[in-house]
Amino acid sequence: MQSVVLIAQERTELQNILAFLGADSEEELDSYEVERLENYLSRPLQINCSSPVRLISSGLMTQYQVASLKDYISRNGDVLSLSELAAVDGFDRDFVNKLAPFISLLSYAKP
Repeated sequence: MQSVVLIAQERTELQNILAFLGADSEEELDSYEVERLENYLSRPLQINCSSPVRLISSGLMTQYQVASLKDYISRNGDVLSLSELAAVDGFDRDFVNKLAPFISLLSYAKP
């Protein structure tokens, strides 16, 4: 089974955007959404360091997912891999695979 990272890396930017939005073709895409997601492709959202407000306003995750993520981080420390993120309540492997190109797992926590 291919890892989540490899699957995300094999896609083009447009394919990543289509997959995340659940669209089949470019014609279905809203130009605002494409621009917003292109920004995250070039400057990924740092999920370990961002505030809940920032995570929610990104539009990449639901309020439930953000609350679950922040609860997980407070109990276990920063999320350091996509596999670990897929184990957080509200995230599954398929969603993490679609989300991966738009986020960063950068951590400033001490090892």
